[in-house]
Amino acid sequence: MEGLALGCAEEVFDSISKMCISNITEEFIPTSTNEKKQKDLEEAPGINFFPSVCIQRYNKVREVLQHLLTEGEDTFPVTVIEFGCAELRLHQHLKALHGRLQKLIYVDKDEDTLDVFKQRIRPLSFEYLRKRETPLSVEVYSGCATTCDPRLLHNDISLYAVIGVEIIEHLDPEILTGFERTVFGLLNPPVVILTTPNADFNVVFKLPPGSFRHWDHRFEWTRAEFHHWCEGICLKYPGYSFTVYGIGSGPLETLPLGCVSQMAVFRKDKQVPTIDPMQFNDIIQPQCYKLLAFEEYPWFVDDTPREEQIVRGFQCHISNYILNYTSIQDYRMDEKTEVSLPLEAAKYITGMPKGIEDLEEVRIALLNAGYVLRQNIAGYWEIILKVPEDEDDPSDEEMESDEHFAEYSHETTPSNTSQVTIDDEEW
Repeated sequence: MEGLALGCAEEVFDSISKMCISNITEEFIPTSTNEKKQKDLEEAPGINFFPSVCIQRYNKVREVLQHLLTEGEDTFPVTVIEFGCAELRLHQHLKALHGRLQKLIYVDKDEDTLDVFKQRIRPLSFEYLRKRETPLSVEVYSGCATTCDPRLLHNDISLYAVIGVEIIEHLDPEILTGFERTVFGLLNPPVVILTTPNADFNVVFKLPPGSFRHWDHRFEWTRAEFHHWCEGICLKYPGYSFTVYGIGSGPLETLPLGCVSQMAVFRKDKQVPTIDPMQFNDIIQPQCYKLLAFEEYPWFVDDTPREEQIVRGFQCHISNYILNYTSIQDYRMDEKTEVSLPLEAAKYITGMPKGIEDLEEVRIALLNAGYVLRQNIAGYWEIILKVPEDEDDPSDEEMESDEHFAEYSHETTPSNTSQVTIDDEEW
């Protein structure tokens, strides 16, 4: 019964975690003055962006990174760095990425802002209940992107991507050149993702020519100008190619202007040798960054044999959804003595271990646990579940007895199912 309880708890925690991540929106996270100004200037009379352009940027970055991390056969853990992280709003999106991502590093020159918002990297309550299956450490530094602290270079986990969300337009020309040298020259990661406003769209916001959306912007590029800059990067730093995406589509009449923001994804050809970092030795300055926050996320690998995990997840599912009290009463009213469940459905049960592709694995595990399976007319396997009879139900007085409850629970659990014990503190 303890194994069943653990399985049910995992299913509940999994549902809570998914709900919490899916409900991360702006109203749940405090907004800084700078963010408010930026958001206000990305609203136009009669045009509402939903979700906001800010959230659409973060979603697009996460979507692209998730795709890149899961393509191919690479499984080694990786690090992702964000420059210009400001209020650390992207963290809620990045930490939910594929398990290969095991280290996040955030860098921004505004130490005061980081001090205010650094609590955003802390694990949420549900993340102590539904723990990650892989490690994740998070570091927040104050520092300038034109220099590089050796701690970013000497990582135990290899660097995979550098991100800059709406940062380059805040940089003066000489600072932008330094940023390019740090990111594409010294760090030289396989992937670089950068977003910046699309100046072509500014007419929709009724901005006068030469005006920018934010007081701190040094420039805002049209789509052609951004494309030209990206081409220049690929010429300076061989091996990179790029793709540009639009973020934040407007009404149909604004289609010729493009989207509110534009994003370039640079990818490095694996066949091209890595640039010699000694060419950029002047950028490296020991202790030039100040560590402001560090977090390690709770994680746990279930070392229970896979067959037991399958049975545990299945038991939890049927007790909650197939043979719960209400369902049993309905079956009895319809005079049903057994219920069939397609074996195929077992792959989609929340509490099942991840990576189930072969249904034969599930079939053998359930057979070994004492379940009955048979093939239907079409040749598909079905799991046959017996509807408990009336006499199998304990009376109210019996249910008050802990001894009877334990006995009854044991009788309704397949006899060969391994029991999993948990410590009270773990629960």
